Amino acid sequence: MQALVSQVYRLGVEVWQDTAVSGLVARDERIVGVQLADGRLIRTRAVVVATGGASVPQTGSTGDAYPWARALGHTIIDPYPTEVPLVSHAPVIQAKRLQGLSLRDVVVTLTDGRAKRLTQEEGDVMFSHFGLTGPAALRVSHYVSTALRKNPAEALTAYIDVLPAISGSDILGHLKMGRQKGRKELKTHVLEWVPERLMEEILRTLALDPHQAMAEVGNPVLEAVVKLIKAFPLPIAGTLPLAKATVTGGGVSVKDIQPSTMGSKRCQGLYFAGEVMDVHAHTGGYNITVAFSTGHLAGQSAAEYSLKLSWAPVPD
Repeated sequence: MQALVSQVYRLGVEVWQDTAVSGLVARDERIVGVQLADGRLIRTRAVVVATGGASVPQTGSTGDAYPWARALGHTIIDPYPTEVPLVSHAPVIQAKRLQGLSLRDVVVTLTDGRAKRLTQEEGDVMFSHFGLTGPAALRVSHYVSTALRKNPAEALTAYIDVLPAISGSDILGHLKMGRQKGRKELKTHVLEWVPERLMEEILRTLALDPHQAMAEVGNPVLEAVVKLIKAFPLPIAGTLPLAKATVTGGGVSVKDIQPSTMGSKRCQGLYFAGEVMDVHAHTGGYNITVAFSTGHLAGQSAAEYSLKLSWAPVPD
């Protein structure tokens, strides 16, 4: 960040800090200025709006530009949280029995009330006091938000495959072999596959005695245990709010933006860059790539547009 800021000053850019903007000013569908909250008007031929979305508001991304763009005729897709932790009201979450438990390299499958798969994401997850977080959960969140925007009553479930690299039949075969090892308890053999707290929850869900001798456990019980290892269910009620999201979904509709310039189709001299637009991606560098690439293009296009009009005065 400091490298970018230093370059701005090196190039002689005039920076106005602590200067709130109240709107954009246009005449005959052409930008002519920026209206400041203190009443002043900055007259200009071009404006690049790069205010960000409405997530992580402490960074300044508070959704300021949505009403500005809407006032000039742009369609605004209602902002919604994405790349955000998942919320669950399941008893295991409310009781905090798995809080703080991390699982590495799992697969999370999200289904709707008709058992239709909405997405399947790989990565790490962590149980929290409100639900599920971690990279895989954040990637699932987009599909949770999208599904609930379509139907707020949609019954969503996240199934966690704790051991995606090992087939259920292999785990089952290993557990069956465990019955040949004397009087070892059921929990001892399940612990070979999952962390202790998850083992306890699996056996609690199936109403099994963790101290039961493995030799007394039948195949149907072992199959049920394996099923939960390969698809541990967690009902999903929603996500944390937009202010807690890493990325904002929604914003200025891309249908109102010329992709070759980032220029507005509604107002000449107006350009958009970054998350203020209805463009977002998973974490991992994609969103910042969108910000840099659209920012470069918007800035270049705005400069070229201004130079072409350098002979003409800015309309009053």
